[in-house]
Amino acid sequence: MCIRRLVKIHLLVLPWLLAGLLAAPLGSQTAVPNTAPAESETWFGTLDADLRHFRFALELQREAGGPWAGELLSLDEGERRFPLAQLVRTDEHLNFEIAASGARFEGQVDASAQRVSGTWRQRNAELELAFERVASLPDEEPLALWTGQINAVIQKLDVAFRQLKNGEWRFDSLSQKAGGFVATHQREGQQITLEVPALQAKFSGTLHAESNEIVGKWQQNFISLDLTLHESQSNRSKMPQPHRPQTPQPPFPYAVREVEFANPQAGIRLSGTLTQPEVAEPVPALVLISGSGPQDRNETIADHQPFWVLADHFTRRGIAVLRFDDRGVGGSQGAQESATSLDFANDVRAAVRFLREQPGIDPERIGLCGHSEGAAIGSLVAVDDSRIALLIMMAGAGVSGERILMSQSKLVLQAADVPAEEIERQSQMQRILIDLAKQQPLPSVEEYTRQAVQALAPLLSDEEKSTARGEAMIRASAAQLTSPWFQFFLAYDPSTTLERLRCPVLVLVGEKDLQVDPELNLPPITAALERAGSADHRVERLPNLNHLFQNCRTGGLTEYQELEETIHPPVLKLMTDWILAQVN
Repeated sequence: MCIRRLVKIHLLVLPWLLAGLLAAPLGSQTAVPNTAPAESETWFGTLDADLRHFRFALELQREAGGPWAGELLSLDEGERRFPLAQLVRTDEHLNFEIAASGARFEGQVDASAQRVSGTWRQRNAELELAFERVASLPDEEPLALWTGQINAVIQKLDVAFRQLKNGEWRFDSLSQKAGGFVATHQREGQQITLEVPALQAKFSGTLHAESNEIVGKWQQNFISLDLTLHESQSNRSKMPQPHRPQTPQPPFPYAVREVEFANPQAGIRLSGTLTQPEVAEPVPALVLISGSGPQDRNETIADHQPFWVLADHFTRRGIAVLRFDDRGVGGSQGAQESATSLDFANDVRAAVRFLREQPGIDPERIGLCGHSEGAAIGSLVAVDDSRIALLIMMAGAGVSGERILMSQSKLVLQAADVPAEEIERQSQMQRILIDLAKQQPLPSVEEYTRQAVQALAPLLSDEEKSTARGEAMIRASAAQLTSPWFQFFLAYDPSTTLERLRCPVLVLVGEKDLQVDPELNLPPITAALERAGSADHRVERLPNLNHLFQNCRTGGLTEYQELEETIHPPVLKLMTDWILAQVN
């Protein structure tokens, strides 16, 4: 499983994780060429989404007599920049879209030409938004800024509370590039309380004036974690950009095309990037298949972009690569919420059909490379398509999702040095929630929540029982566990598909993978491939590598962000050599 789905799953047993609660970013980050425009404008506005406020800056430019172009700078999403599409800038109107997310703004310019008032539309929401024309971004130095780090077991989260000049407070999860959450502040003597309603979270601590710090607890649903806030003198609450040396940099010695292709069965179009060697003869090609949870075409996680690294490496060695945004993500249409692995397999089939029609691609030398859940999706496609040339399974499972969940939660908590008795309690809670989700007929979310609250009661402390936050999180878990994707995931045994494969298969699993444990998964994978009767399969258990194939120390999930390496280079070579041996 990929980390995004794992984070969501751990809401069942670690419901304090911020990642499962934060709103999705507007879209994938793409740089706009930095040219010297003949004319430029800067507009600034704040989108009030009730419990979260987004500060936006529009930077527009055009050459003399040319069309307007520009980008949106989202200050509360780690200062990400998003290209503006369908941009209209006239004396009366300012309209644009962000293609990566489907967001759309339509505004009217007032008589002074200094203000635009309009409507922001995104994901069935319509919100009022106004921009003011400015010479430069406003100085927003906070009156107070307190920063600290939450050790959230699977991730260390740098956070900040800042007081605005109007006295209001905001909370920022700096590590996750998610900020602007409305916060409330109360003080009684030296006792400080800061609450973040959108995250159902509260920080309570004691101010130590001599050291300029507040020592206390971060409470979110069932869990209480130590947090010390330090007063910061900086006027910026942002994280430095992490170093990711393997992220590809131009110029590229191959063709790069932004493409779209249709999945007529679902009635959607999917958006991706095709990288292709510029040679005379037709080349082999790969489709990259992402893991679970909403993923962009680069499978971006913790500022790593592993699919971009794979695509660049393979294409430089003569292999074309198609990577695409999951349905409902980035530039791809469709809905994630109602889709299962079977639906995602149909998206991959559409990608394969598209590749077979492309000039310069050998239609008989197209393979699949899937990571985590993507490995299972790849096998579902390959088993029904005899023309698939090969399948690479990166950190793929060999057992049902139910067994994966019970395994990974225990391993992740052990790696984080959580006490054994707490691990056992969390495992019991997860077992209860999963068993309730296996009922037939499946209960409604409300009925599931009622049953779960009752079943979990013996495992909860009096404090946990008394908070409404706990029930709210159980309800969120109920919606997740009763979803189509989760129902399929819990029951599906990938070995039943693997044993019917006929194409060459390369299986790669990191020895320190805590999400797809090699001890649990490699034996059934190997046995299934042997039953398939194909001698052309290779299974590699790679030492010191985690779920992302980074060279790691423990395999703990906090290392995903801490490690600069995106994919261990010997893994890239192993994959390339194997692919070329198969297709040549």
